[in-house]
Amino acid sequence: MTGSLLERREPARLSRRRARTEQQRAQIYAAALEMFARAGFAGTTVDSIAVAAHVSRSTVFNHFPHKQDLLTEWASQCGHRMKNVVTIRRSVMCTVEDALRDYTAELARLCVDQSETATAVISAMEHPARSLAWSWIRPDITEIVSHSRHPGALTHSTAEQLSLLLSTAYAATLVRWATEPDDLNLETALRANVQLLIRGLLPTSPSIPTWTSSSSAGSSVGHLAPTRGAGTQALRVVDGLVDELGDMVVDQ
Repeated sequence: MTGSLLERREPARLSRRRARTEQQRAQIYAAALEMFARAGFAGTTVDSIAVAAHVSRSTVFNHFPHKQDLLTEWASQCGHRMKNVVTIRRSVMCTVEDALRDYTAELARLCVDQSETATAVISAMEHPARSLAWSWIRPDITEIVSHSRHPGALTHSTAEQLSLLLSTAYAATLVRWATEPDDLNLETALRANVQLLIRGLLPTSPSIPTWTSSSSAGSSVGHLAPTRGAGTQALRVVDGLVDELGDMVVDQ
């Protein structure tokens, strides 16, 4: 009888311990984000996070061995939230552009709703565009493109090209929004990327961006120039897309 009672109590005890551990981790994470928003990543110490979270310094390190791990946690949680959008869109038959438009709106809302935290975290990331693009944005875009429909069939190579270019453009736009205070409207800029890229890659597109080169100081620089009007904010971001892609490929 006693043994049976202990066996029943053990799972409950472990469950309570797990709940306390998860609560403690969430408490540390929330305190860290609040500190990042107020003092910036560089201006926040592990000691200050521990004080704000009402835990010891060693407890912080138990959950996050490196301060940079908190940046990874932020990206991971953003990825989980955006994955819900992708899952919902999979249950609805829609065009690639419509699905990406919904994803764009939610991505902008996710960052703008926590703008101080998002700008602090993104600015503190090492190689932020690559980190954001490869960690969760590109897998999301790939899934959206693969499960959406369009009157003109997307070939496999075109779908891959669209996923790579658009995820990189999205990530570059987020970095620019976070690091360059120029009143960039995030949703408008992200949506302009969709218009600029997808209408050039889809076979039924009435507007096809063309690639032109211009020479400056002895070097040839590529620019995406749409044949019809496209968002100027996207052009400003995508203008540096080739360099960003080159850096990503070299670093892999």
